[in-house]
Amino acid sequence: MCQERDVNRDGFMDLVCGIETSKFMIEQGEYTVELTAVTEDGIQIRGTDLIKIVPSLVKK
Repeated sequence: MCQERDVNRDGFMDLVCGIETSKFMIEQGEYTVELTAVTEDGIQIRGTDLIKIVPSLVKK
């Protein structure tokens, strides 16, 4: 449920994902999030960024 789009027209692709936020009890708004992972080579990586929770465009 993800796609790449330049939503803020800065020339960089943004990852746009549809997630059922009610499962996480997250309100609409902007949040700073941190992602941690380990590469296939065993290297630990970490990144932070701002995410924006917006209302769904899909009618139920």
